[in-house]
Amino acid sequence: MNRSDVLARTLALAALVACSPDPSPISGETTLLLTHRHRFEEGAVLSPDDAARGGEAGPAALALADGKLFVLLQNLDRYSPAGPSHLAALEPTTLRPLWVKPLVLEAETGLLTCRNATALLATAERLLVVCAGRVALPPDATTDGALLEADFEGNVLRRVAVGRSPGSVTLAGGFAWMGDGEGGGVSRVDLAAFKAISGANGEGLVRVCEQSSTKAGFVSAVLQAEGRLFAACFNDDRLMELDPATGERVGAGWPTGAGPLLIHAVDGKLFVLDDLGGTVSIFDLATNRMERAAAYLGREGTQGGNDPQGIAGSGAELGITNSAYGTFVLLSFEGGEPRLSAALDLKPTPTSPTNFPTAVAHDGTAYFVAIPGLEFDTRNIPSEVVRIEVRR
Repeated sequence: MNRSDVLARTLALAALVACSPDPSPISGETTLLLTHRHRFEEGAVLSPDDAARGGEAGPAALALADGKLFVLLQNLDRYSPAGPSHLAALEPTTLRPLWVKPLVLEAETGLLTCRNATALLATAERLLVVCAGRVALPPDATTDGALLEADFEGNVLRRVAVGRSPGSVTLAGGFAWMGDGEGGGVSRVDLAAFKAISGANGEGLVRVCEQSSTKAGFVSAVLQAEGRLFAACFNDDRLMELDPATGERVGAGWPTGAGPLLIHAVDGKLFVLDDLGGTVSIFDLATNRMERAAAYLGREGTQGGNDPQGIAGSGAELGITNSAYGTFVLLSFEGGEPRLSAALDLKPTPTSPTNFPTAVAHDGTAYFVAIPGLEFDTRNIPSEVVRIEVRR
């Protein structure tokens, strides 16, 4: 998978990944048990623009709040949005469906929708939804990104046009910060007024990643940790620190593995998921050093991951998806050194094409994995969410 492919797939889940050999089997006493699964209805139920074609659910992000598991459904027609994205709520223990609602806001000017929803963040009282809209590769650009605020019953309360193709969100300095997949920068929204301070209608992004006529830098992730604001520059293979008040770069940043895609914070450390390298880079917030770049997702470092797309968990262990393999793996830190302690094949059969597992959430008792399962060419793979328990 190359860097341009990841931009398109990260924002639209649209790049087809070739099926690769499964990772080596793992010995040990830890096992992963898939306890429940929920398959999403597709087609006309997702309110597509073309009822004859329908839409594919394509779960893209997960969040736990208010006793619910929230699932962001992109609603795609293969490579493009088929209609407004939807928000679903499941009961976490059994994955019993509670409701599915379109992300639409009624305004004086008509219906304002969220297209190609890419990120979901739960606050104490609300949900923030990032909408990438259409996606273009430089030198082309789009300006239909948006941020929505919804309550825990799926009702859209506010919407602001912001960014070109925003793909991630975090809270810092009283703002919602979004990493942009086209402009190589970040935008911010004042949460109280729900107004774009930078990046309104795709203009005035604060530049973070390098961009030139030969390099299409983009921000693949943003995260606030211990009062500090960080961004991952995918094509620069770099973790950057930003001023949480202005978004300006602080220093030159730190090198990561190839293609940093996501950042996860726990116990004073940042775990950077390197998509192209199939690795995890570990940054210590106290010392400002990468403790161990390229901690492999494969067994004892002999078998790297392939297109890891999701990460969640605690300081003792992290659950990670290898999208191109169709697997979920457990990275443990007992004894101080990261090691692959368990793996679970999420494909229908070991020889099936990958079903592209992506986002991961963790509630302390189980992991939840989103499986977009989008239909490419002649494949027909269902969209679903699965619940996984760790057994020792």
